[in-house]
Amino acid sequence: MERYTIEQRDKVVRAYYENGRSNQKTYRALRYILGQFNRPNVRTIGKIVKKFEKTGSVKDVKTPVHARSARTAENIAAVRDSLAAEPSISIRRRAQQLQLSRSSLMNIMQKDLQLHPNKERIADYKASIASSTESSKRNRKRVKHQSSSKTALKVTPEEIPSDAIHKHLCYFRFPRKSSSQ
Repeated sequence: MERYTIEQRDKVVRAYYENGRSNQKTYRALRYILGQFNRPNVRTIGKIVKKFEKTGSVKDVKTPVHARSARTAENIAAVRDSLAAEPSISIRRRAQQLQLSRSSLMNIMQKDLQLHPNKERIADYKASIASSTESSKRNRKRVKHQSSSKTALKVTPEEIPSDAIHKHLCYFRFPRKSSSQ
């Protein structure tokens, strides 16, 4: 749909009142003012006049921007403190504790605190399990055997290196500090 300029809308309103407040007569009169193929149709004339009568202007109305309700400074600080105190809590549990929606919590973590899901750590975790000592080869054979029998693999903490546990629990990574600092 083509937008009409403010001057064109002004001409439509003037023609409307000059032609006895009739949309059809205004449509016919606009043929000589705006041209046969550049004039608005009867329904558009009605909308322009209705807007003029309601607001007193033919200018576009600016849409109001709604204020942030979830990503406030207080909520950002609360999330930052919660992450510092207990970094291993799940997103759902943290959202419940802070009384925020999960999507708002994720937006705060990603957009405001620059914390992003890092799949590399999960891959590092899997790689560290696969590459640890000779016993891991036996474990892999046991995993293949158990996965074929549809039973769950139970890995004890002693079998997993401590850095792999840390990488597994830290789903979100903090942004790296630049070397100049």
